This record gives sequence, structure tokens and C-alpha cells, in this order.
Amino acid sequence: MPDHVHVVVARHERPIERIVAHLKARATQRMRAEGLDPLAGGAGPDGPLASPWARRGWNVYLNSMEDVRRAVRYVEGNPAKEGKPPQRWSFAASL
Repeated sequence: MPDHVHVVVARHERPIERIVAHLKARATQRMRAEGLDPLAGGAGPDGPLASPWARRGWNVYLNSMEDVRRAVRYVEGNPAKEGKPPQRWSFAASL
């Protein structure tokens, strides 16, 4: 989405906060490398470059396969709610 991201992540040995931080860092690196950083040249309170990301994410823990399916349906259907085309990514799996 233009102003937020939805991700459903499988259980992992790393804490979700670390996974989210990693995803944000890699996405920022890619945006900057492609000249797409919306805050290019800006200074932030924590360093020389401002971040396009919120400090924290909203982490919801899914405890059943039905919870996971519902979350995936929500994420897949979210672009249409805002009049955007469906998003499909080669690295993403659908249920």
C-alpha cells in the first residue's frame, strides 16, 4: 500500500520485532538504491537519514490455521479496498 504494509509471517525462532526491523531495513536499502526514498536528504532524530517507517509495527499473533487464512485473505484483499490492483510477489505464498 502507499502508506503501510501488511505481512503475514510464519512462526520463526527470531522475535517478530526483529523480523519487522529486518524487513524495514532491507526495504529502505532497496528504495534508496533505486532512488525511490520518499525522505531522501532528510535528517531524522536518530541519525543522518530519516526513516519512512513507523517506529513500531502492529503485531498480531495467529494461533490457528483459520486465523492465518483469515489474515492472508485480509492482506490479499486490502489493495482492492483502496481501488488498487491485486499485488502478487514471487516470494509470497498464498493459502
